[in-house]
Amino acid sequence: MYTYLIKNAHVIDPKSKTSEIKDLAIIKNTIAKIASNITGDAEYIIDATGLYLTPGLIDAHAHCYHTTGIPQAWAGDNGIQADAFSFRNGCTTMIDTGSSGCLNFSHFKATVIDRVKTKVFVLLNIADWGMNTLLTEQFPELFQIDKCIEVAKQYPEIVGIKIAHYWHPGWEHVDLGLKVGKAAKLPLMVDFGRFKKERPVHELLKRLRKGDILTHCYRAPVPVINSKGQVFSYLREARERGVLFDLGHGQGSFLFRNALPAIQQDFKPDFVSTDLHGTSMNEACQDMLTVMSKCLAMGMSFEEIIASATIKPAKAFSLPSPIGVLEEGGNADIALFSIAEGKYAYKDICGGVLPSTKRIYCEMTFANGELLWDYNARCGVAYQELPDLCGIDPIYEEYTPPTEN
Repeated sequence: MYTYLIKNAHVIDPKSKTSEIKDLAIIKNTIAKIASNITGDAEYIIDATGLYLTPGLIDAHAHCYHTTGIPQAWAGDNGIQADAFSFRNGCTTMIDTGSSGCLNFSHFKATVIDRVKTKVFVLLNIADWGMNTLLTEQFPELFQIDKCIEVAKQYPEIVGIKIAHYWHPGWEHVDLGLKVGKAAKLPLMVDFGRFKKERPVHELLKRLRKGDILTHCYRAPVPVINSKGQVFSYLREARERGVLFDLGHGQGSFLFRNALPAIQQDFKPDFVSTDLHGTSMNEACQDMLTVMSKCLAMGMSFEEIIASATIKPAKAFSLPSPIGVLEEGGNADIALFSIAEGKYAYKDICGGVLPSTKRIYCEMTFANGELLWDYNARCGVAYQELPDLCGIDPIYEEYTPPTEN
């Protein structure tokens, strides 16, 4: 007896290079079988004709540390509740990028990571207090680097190091980030902060190691397209050395004038991600589905988008198997999507508009085999078929109608 049997889905699994119509069966929290025409009894049989079935997505750039009570802070009131934004977008995993540092990671873990159904991993900020305010990130000479390395090694939830929002012209921030990353044997993600002529981004990329990441790769101050309309060679050279590039849309880090020609010239992001927080979610970024739809409108295939939101970040951050893949015997973290045809348009952070005829919707999301998002009520029955007194708990409630006239 299967718990769920999903029939006739277009299964996309970048790891196995699968892109074909298949069925998928779930028993409790496990993928029991992936095959053509699975037969057998199931508690729920779901007709997924016309839908794409993928591994649960990984949003590789988000801010989920919302429990500090600090106003106007990414590690505070501008953090988002992971479960409120993950499943409706097909995400079963989020990576918090630098909201916490060595002095408050344990609080983040206790108040968020250990309580949510979303799998939350962390890039530890080299600033002691993370992103409580941007001011805390400006004094690298005061950072407790040994403590940062100790904490990074201690917790399996920490899968990388983050530096961000630096205002000054020196390389101190980058040098310390690389030092921590090397000592902890973890990749470094760089949000370059305020771009300065003394530390240009092409020099930054020469310093980064294989597996390190430049986030906000289509941000306005990043030189992406040269005067001839071509992608700058320094970007391709960095990629050839193994440096990775994260889209990281956010509130202020994505412009079509950089992203569209780059993608058309095959300089595509390694990670399709949101940089989701309390301000970006209500502006041009909106959510993972919107960012994915923008990538589709710019010419990435749906298969490429899924790979950049599953297997690529899973490998880059050495996430525990089978996150980001579909495997028989593995956790049932899966998502189902539709691609609607119509008249749509998408904005970048300056209000630049790109029209499109397609938008991606998440139809269903399962995390550890539990159905946590069902957009079009595919898993249910006609309400007329329900028992007369359904919805009433007989232990605590009694249905007492008035005497009829």
